[in-house]
Amino acid sequence: MSSDQPSNNYWAIVPSAGVGRRMGAPVPKQYLEINNKTVIQYTLDSLLEHPAISGLIMVMHPDDNCWDELELHPDKPLSIVDGGEERCHSVLNALSYLKDKADANDWVLVHDAARPCLRNEDIDRLIQQAGNDTTGCWSMTRHAPV
Repeated sequence: MSSDQPSNNYWAIVPSAGVGRRMGAPVPKQYLEINNKTVIQYTLDSLLEHPAISGLIMVMHPDDNCWDELELHPDKPLSIVDGGEERCHSVLNALSYLKDKADANDWVLVHDAARPCLRNEDIDRLIQQAGNDTTGCWSMTRHAPV
């Protein structure tokens, strides 16, 4: 595979290292429940069920004590890395981890754990738009290079 041709492999980085200080809830917002399911489970279900996603990298706060309580049965690779001081550091930690796992031409999508309203159509659109652009920097909400 040439270095200027993107592959068809897509990895999802899911920042989930927030502790919810501003929210003031007893648990971080990604663990709040909506219809008997946590916010993070909605997010993960959307990403894990999408056929183009090869695997997920969860970025967790080192002191997270809620993750182990989730009942997840992923059929794709799901790895966990420690979050950083800020979101940008958390994403960098995940990219550093993924560097040795992914092909140099794979794509990486980033979606916050606390944003549960992710639809397959959104992922499809992002993949289609990113695949037509060599910079690889797209936002699902802006529909334009970032």
